[in-house]
Order: sequence, then C-alpha cells, then structure tokens
Amino acid sequence: MSVFNQPSLIVITIISGVIALLIAIFQYYYNTSKKRKAGKVRVLLAFLRFLSVFTLLILLFDPKITINTIEKEKPELVLLQDQSESMAFLKVEGVANKFTEKITTDPDLQRTFSIYNYDFANDLIWKDSVNDSIKKNKIGITNKQSTYIYNALKSTETAHKKNNTTKLILSDGNQNIGIDYAYYKTPKSQKLYSVVFGDTTKIADLKVNSVNVNKYVNYNNTFPVEFLVNYTGNTSLDAKVSIYHKGKAIYKKELHFKSPNDAQFINTTIKAKELGIQNYKIVVTTSGLSEKNTQNNTQYFSVETIDKKTRIAIIASTIHPDISCIKRSLESEKNRKVQVLKPAQVTTLKNIDFVICYQPDSEFSAIYKKVQKSQIPIFTFTGERTDWTFLNEVQKAVYKDPFSSQIPTEILGYWNPNFELFYTDDFSMQDYPPITTQWGKTQLQPDLQPLLYQSVKGIPSQKPLLALDLNTTLGKANSGYFFGEGIWKWRIACFKRDGNFDAFDGIWGKITQLITQKKKKNHLEVQHEKKYYQNETLQLKATFYNAAFEIDKNAQLKAQLIHLKTKSRNQYPLSFTGKSYQAEIGNLQKGEYRLIVKEQRKGDQYTSGFVVRENSLEGQLQSPDMARMSKIALRNSGKLFFSDQFDALKKELLRQENSKPVLKTITKQKTLLEFPYLLIAILILLAIEWFVRKYNGLT
Repeated sequence: MSVFNQPSLIVITIISGVIALLIAIFQYYYNTSKKRKAGKVRVLLAFLRFLSVFTLLILLFDPKITINTIEKEKPELVLLQDQSESMAFLKVEGVANKFTEKITTDPDLQRTFSIYNYDFANDLIWKDSVNDSIKKNKIGITNKQSTYIYNALKSTETAHKKNNTTKLILSDGNQNIGIDYAYYKTPKSQKLYSVVFGDTTKIADLKVNSVNVNKYVNYNNTFPVEFLVNYTGNTSLDAKVSIYHKGKAIYKKELHFKSPNDAQFINTTIKAKELGIQNYKIVVTTSGLSEKNTQNNTQYFSVETIDKKTRIAIIASTIHPDISCIKRSLESEKNRKVQVLKPAQVTTLKNIDFVICYQPDSEFSAIYKKVQKSQIPIFTFTGERTDWTFLNEVQKAVYKDPFSSQIPTEILGYWNPNFELFYTDDFSMQDYPPITTQWGKTQLQPDLQPLLYQSVKGIPSQKPLLALDLNTTLGKANSGYFFGEGIWKWRIACFKRDGNFDAFDGIWGKITQLITQKKKKNHLEVQHEKKYYQNETLQLKATFYNAAFEIDKNAQLKAQLIHLKTKSRNQYPLSFTGKSYQAEIGNLQKGEYRLIVKEQRKGDQYTSGFVVRENSLEGQLQSPDMARMSKIALRNSGKLFFSDQFDALKKELLRQENSKPVLKTITKQKTLLEFPYLLIAILILLAIEWFVRKYNGLT
C-alpha cells in the first residue's frame, strides 16, 4: 500500500488542480480562435489539457510516497554437525552425514526453514546454506583431533541472532577441551535440539582425566596434583593408581569403586627435586576388568621447576586478626618470605615479588604508584575501614559506590562453578561462620574472574567476594581483590573441622601462585603447550619486541626441534601474521623434544621442551555423552533425539513455535519522478490533444 507522507499534499493537489483548470478554461473557452468548434470537442480538449497540466504540476512539486510491503520471513534452522575423530572412532560418521542429508533435502523442512549447515570439531566451518545458491564445501575442518562444542555454539550467535532461530547439534556429545557446553544458553528465545550418535549402552571403562597442576613450581618444594579417576561398569571394582617420574613410582594409592558409575578425586603433593621441565605419568590399573579401551588409563603432565623464593609484603595501616591469618597461611610454604609493613615503612619495592594491601586508604597513595610503576602483582583486601573514594581513583579494575558502601553486612561465600583455573572441591565452606563486607554497588572490569560470590542469609547473589585479574598482556601485572574482612574466622573453622589448616592454606597458596606468575619482560616471548599427541599439530606463537618493547615486524625467527632420543634436528621458520609470529608443525613422532626459538639477527633465544604422546584424546572416548546432550537441550527448551528418530525430530521442528514465519514490513520512500509511466502518460495526453486539435482544424 502507498501513503503520501507530505502534510501539505492536499494543498499541493488543490493548487495544481486550480492552476490546471484555469489554464484549460483559458485555452479553450476564452481563447477566441478556439470557440468556433462544437461544445463536446471543446470539453474533451479542455479535459485533456487539464490532465496533462495537472500531472505535470504534481511532478514539479515532487511529493514523496511511502510504500509498505509485507513479506514472510522464514525461521532459521542451524545445523551443527560434529566432524571430530571421535565420531569416526564410534563408527557413526556416515550415519551423521546421512541424517544431515535427510534434514537438508526434506521438502517440508526446506519449505518451512532457511537451513544453514555447519561442520565443527575444534573450530567451526560453514558448509553451505541450503536455501542459497552459493555452496561452500571446499573448506574443511582443519583440526579434528579435539572437540569444542561450546565454541561451535558461541560462534554462530552473531550470524544467527533472530528470535525464531532453532539450533540443532548432531554429535556424540564428547567434548575434550574448553568450557562445558552443557551450561550453554542460547540468546533470546532460541530453541536448541540435540541428536546423539553412537551406542548408548554403557561400556565398562576405567580412565584418568581432568588432571590439574601448576605450570611452574619452586625447587625443593611440594606442588599439588589433582585428577579424577572415573569408572563406568556394572559391578564394584578395586583398582590402583600410580604416578611415575622417570620410570619410578613416586605415588601409589588403592581405589575402591562401590557403585557401577563412580568417580574418585585424587589430591596429592609431589616434591620438586629436579630443575627444568619434568614429565610425569599417571596410570590406573586393575585386574578385575576387561577393558575395550586402555588408552585412557594413562595421562601425562609436565611442570617446570624453577629455583626462586617469593618475597611478599603485607601492607596495613591498622591492626586486625586477618593480617596475622594471611601471614601464617602464606608462610605455610617454605618458599615464601612474608613481612608486615606500614605504608610509611615502604620506601622501595625493589626486593618485593608480591604486595598485599589490607584495607587501603589515602596513606597507600605512594604504594599504589610504586606498584603500577614496577608492575608488581598486587592483592587488595577491603572491609569496613576501606576508603573507596581513594581506591576508585588509584585502580580501574573495580569500582564501588562510596556512598552506598557504608552498611556492614554479614555474608558467606560460595564458589563460582565456572572457575576452571584450579580445583576448589577440596575446600569446602561448610560450617564456616559469616564474615563482614560493605554492601554496595560493585562493578568489575571484564578481565576479572570471580572465584567466590557473596551469599546473604543463605541467598546467593552475583556480587563478587574474591576476584582475580590474571593479565596476559606484556607490561601488566596480575591482581586480585577480596571484598570482606574476618577470614581469620574461616582459618579457625577449618582447623576445628579438619584438625589442620591444609584446606584453607592450600587455596590461598594456589591463588598466590597464580598471581605471582607474572610475565617476564623478555624481548622474545614464545607460547606453546608442554604436551601433545601424535595426531596433534604443534602450534608455536612468538612475539619479538624491540628496545622500546614495541612489536618488531621485521624479526627473523626460526624454531629448531631436537628429538632427545634420536637426536634428529629440524628447523621451521615463523611467519608474521599481523600481531605475532606463528608456525604450525605436524607429523611429530612420539618422544621428548627440546625446542629452541632464535632471532637470527640479534641472537635472542628461547629454550624449552615438550613431549609428544601416542594416544589420542578422541580415541579415548568409547561411548556418547548422552547426559550432557540431554542437559543442553532441556536447558534451551528443546529435546534429545537419537539417530533413528528423524521422523520424530521433523515433527517436533514443524510443530514448534519457532517454525512459524515472521511477517516483516518493508518500508520504502519514492518520489513520483521515479515512476516513468507518469511522464509517458503526460506525453500521451499532449499527443492526443494535439491530434484532436489538428483533426478538428484548430491551430
């Protein structure tokens, strides 16, 4: 439909009509040369002249019209098909391809949806858009050795953000890297369905997974090793887990699994007796189970032992039991030296590795300036005596309204379930007394990762209690914040419950170790993993800085890999990609390697090592993860289907609310000059008028 949108259009029409009428009357009624003809001819000629002049005047005024058209927009159906190696190991890759083909070729689904087809494993590739003529099948998955379902879902949010979008995961559900996809939530009101492939019959299996260790440990100190041993089967089982270093067992433990599906969390400590990169092996064995897959009975991990003591300064302008609590907790590790100072006593931070500021106020002004200049890791404890007006000025990671932060409130803490930097299961807060905080509006920068949230009178909130900012940018130090006072009560409660301080001290030890792992200001920085599998690609990422610590785009970097057993050597150039130098190296044989990255012109060198193992992450997965596939579907208003339920899935997709088209109004503005037929009409009217006049002998 068309609507004239000029308010004065009626006036324009009247004026144009009056002018056209006056011209027509003057032409054929007052012009004496044209009065001799009969009245009917004169009326026809006047009418033709009126129409042509009226139309021409309307065009000269150039009014605009709004054209509204209503179109039906199909809802989107986004297919995400798993192409990782685990699908091939489970022998369901072909079944999944046929299932996807059924969806993309079904006429009812094609008529109802705009279908978009993606493949994923570690990364995501757009395969094709079924409703478009463009096909993009030439690009394939480049890394099938790991599965990252959460990344595939997250990557489609920008391209498919409409409310009536439906997502469909076709996978075995086995993810071995990244964030747990079971907790993924689709944006807006989008629905998500999952189709699981593979034999859902549970296979008897014993495996080691979720190994957590620190990358760096201090020489001659103990470091924690945490991992899970999972058992799936039909009966109870006895097993034994061991940790080996250089072929020698350094830890053994008997395990007993009571239920058919059980898991045991192992938390132990190992003493770092040798410097450099040390490789360890975890092995779980049993004589009571005939396993189909034994690859996952072994896991490897590596740590780098360094010889350094951490010097810590606790700076406080007041006396509080928390200060003594923090000091004793940190000194439980022999490699830490802790001293308590007043702000006025701190003249230099040259010999300090880690600064803890307790309830800072204006006396700490010089401290924060020194910390920022020296880029020393800092942890800030806040409480009732904290001057938030001052603290908001000296740092930008946290902002708290000083006018709404005057109400002391008793709180408890609860763990952030998405915090994955280390295990927190061994630190239970059960029976812990409340501590005090200044309740008020708190804003965190996106870089901060909450470790603890506040719970008020048993009601969880999203207000942070403990947050960490682990910067990875060169020239920026790590930091942390604790928004409460009275943690000395927690340490006493820990001893009262457990008979020791190990759980409490262990958590603060992990936090300290994370924060104090600051980045070294070397001109050559290299990033790589310490452990790879044979079918994985070694990805090297290096950055080279000039004297001003700006990225040098003209560096000549080469990587040399030395196999420690065969002594074979291979060199690989690193290419600049815009922000860093990178190289991808594949087909490495198993064994231990020494890695040397060298800048050819200036001689800067990085030396490290890694190990290549023969077992595959994908090959360790022997059955689909139906529980997680079901959980993510239910969480997003969908359902779980199996590979033989295409008809049921199709029926569900067609009947759901998201399958209804959306009526979309498209509005366009045009001027009458854009319609050529009006100009043609004027010419035709003038031609007819001229012909009638000539035919009747008028000049």
